[in-house]
Amino acid sequence: MLFGNIPNIVKRNYSSLVHEVRYSGICAKVAILCIFGGIPIGIGVGLGYISPLWTGLVGALISAMGVLTGFSINAVVLLSNHNEENSYQEKTKVVNQTKDFTLYSILFGVFVLAVLIIGFVTAKAEPIFTIRVPQYIPAITALQGVSAIVYTALIHYLIILLVVSHRLYSLVHGNALNNG
Repeated sequence: MLFGNIPNIVKRNYSSLVHEVRYSGICAKVAILCIFGGIPIGIGVGLGYISPLWTGLVGALISAMGVLTGFSINAVVLLSNHNEENSYQEKTKVVNQTKDFTLYSILFGVFVLAVLIIGFVTAKAEPIFTIRVPQYIPAITALQGVSAIVYTALIHYLIILLVVSHRLYSLVHGNALNNG
């Protein structure tokens, strides 16, 4: 019950994105999956393999993530002043989509902060054991594996912030924040 709204936040966010893509049906879902899943995973795994995390980087990222998540919280508070009575349907739709996506960015920001803490502990411990993988893939250290997860989460979060910025731009320049 405590975390019951989390699936709703994720569902509303991604269903909104699927409707915004230029494609329709399964092509829209594949496009969203590639943008928010494939790209971050590909870049995150590559970065994790070639440049494992170090404690200085993670310490700086934790502060930055805290500020960015605070920005998202502030955006939701500002959007809460929207009055549906005096606004047209499209304006209300954009405000609601922005609220949903900003809630998702807060949720994912908290997740990234947790992942960064795990990355910090892993980088501090400097593990030397390797993860068993098939012979044709080079063995990776636990630090490289955790680094890949951290980088993937960070890249996903940065893409989320780009969408939030896009939606806020639409609100500001579409005059959706003025209720008169």
